[in-house]
Amino acid sequence: MLKETTINLASNLRKLMILMAVTGLVLASMSTIFSGRAHAAQMGSRKVTISDSKISATGVNYTFTFTTATSAAIQGVRLQFCTTPLGACTTVAGSTVATADATAATQTWTNAGDLTDNGSTDQGDCTENTNPAQEICLDRVVATAETPGAKVFTLNTVTNPSSQTTTYIRIATYSDTAYATKVDEGIVASATARQLTVNGRVQERLEFCVAAIDDASALPANCGAMASTTTIDMGVIDNSSIAQAPVNVTSTNGSNDFYGVAMINTNASSGAVLGYYPEAAGSGTNELRAFRVAGVTCNASGTDLTDQCFQSATPSNTADTFTAGTERFGMVVPCIDTTQGTTANMSGVTAYNGTDASTTSGVNCQNEANTKFAWNNSGTAATIASSSNVVDNEIVKLRFGATASATTPTGIYTVKTTYIATPTF
Repeated sequence: MLKETTINLASNLRKLMILMAVTGLVLASMSTIFSGRAHAAQMGSRKVTISDSKISATGVNYTFTFTTATSAAIQGVRLQFCTTPLGACTTVAGSTVATADATAATQTWTNAGDLTDNGSTDQGDCTENTNPAQEICLDRVVATAETPGAKVFTLNTVTNPSSQTTTYIRIATYSDTAYATKVDEGIVASATARQLTVNGRVQERLEFCVAAIDDASALPANCGAMASTTTIDMGVIDNSSIAQAPVNVTSTNGSNDFYGVAMINTNASSGAVLGYYPEAAGSGTNELRAFRVAGVTCNASGTDLTDQCFQSATPSNTADTFTAGTERFGMVVPCIDTTQGTTANMSGVTAYNGTDASTTSGVNCQNEANTKFAWNNSGTAATIASSSNVVDNEIVKLRFGATASATTPTGIYTVKTTYIATPTF
């Protein structure tokens, strides 16, 4: 029995010794595996802010913000740009970091001294020379310990990856410039993304309207508010004065105190042209586009003072000074009103600008005593106003003037005019 007990004790002792040896080997291996981590503390709050997330963008600024945990000198910073946060670092396709520079103006340190590129040689953990697409190492020769806390520096002129992807940037600080003694470490992430293209279309637009409005009425704000009236009555025309629409209503003259307006609103970038021509009378002969009595036969010369067709302002389409008693009929643009919109781009044509050769909006816009008029005797539109840019609800005002001679026959005289707005987009 004693012999058996002795044998069991010896066997158990051998087993215990073997177990202790194995445990020692395991602990030694674990010590080797974790020895690197034991000397590097985890950084606190950390991020990287990029100035551009566009795929393959160049000259991008990467600003690193992190909180150090260890009171130690920071003389080296290693940045690895990888496809994963852990494991072997695989280069992110298209990214270039080794040619980047640290921006001195954005660095934050307890002790003065800025990071600069380590250069092209590999040192310690730094393999910038071997892996220029994924790694950059930055130096600052400052041996004084940094106070733990927030640190900031910017890496500029980085080239972004060539696809929509996430880049994990492994940050490690070193107390030396040989990248041998790691102090703190942490991982941040950035991503490149596709851009959105937004399309839209502003359509070509033209709003144009013509009407006769009462002298006492407010100007319409837009074509939708424009009156539908189209008749202007100058009342009695004699040889003692020049009748000019709008003519104030009296108990004996039969006028309606109306004048004409043409409003334009267009986004045509090259502006618009406003033209007009008189419609040919449907009956009668000669001077069919003159101020005339319907159905009559007039003198072909256009100078007869005894037929029922007024002499048009002469020469045609050029300003003609009217004198009371010298038979004439014509039109003038006394002003172009710009109070209903936001532009003042329309201007009048000299022949139709009236006595003062000005179409500026003002008190003379309706009641100016014009003596110069013009008239287009053809069926082709003559320009009376134009712009070289967009037009927002500008109103071209139209006045008509007439004076009879002592021999002008009685009758009801009339003429119809057509207006054309031509925008150039």
